[in-house]
Amino acid sequence: MNNQIMKSFLIKELNLNKDENIKITAIGGITNKNYLILTKKMKLVLRVPGVATENFINRHNEKNNSELVFKMGINPETIYFDTISGIKITQYIPDSETFSPGLVRKKIILKISVFVFVNCINQILNFVMNLMLFLNIKNINIF
Repeated sequence: MNNQIMKSFLIKELNLNKDENIKITAIGGITNKNYLILTKKMKLVLRVPGVATENFINRHNEKNNSELVFKMGINPETIYFDTISGIKITQYIPDSETFSPGLVRKKIILKISVFVFVNCINQILNFVMNLMLFLNIKNINIF
């Protein structure tokens, strides 16, 4: 997506004046292309999905999860989300970094990522165990 197409898209979807001065700067990404969008009144991030990401990401779930974690205070507000194309616009978080190979190489980020992943798995297991108790299921053979 070139800058002129992005500007036209942003003017339409954000209801901006067609003469609005919009500055677009690429800010990285691993599977997506992310852009910092600056206008007179706004600082946003535009996410353009990478090739074939729709094959492994359920955009409806992603949209719902984005809204939930925003309400929890751990995600920026989603301004626009197209579940078909995967294009997303969020508020910009000052001093944030786009997830990238370089960021992953930083040990602290890797440790945090592992912690979050393990925490998610633990919560899923806890939910399944509680569900089994509720349904009075004594054991489950999955193999």
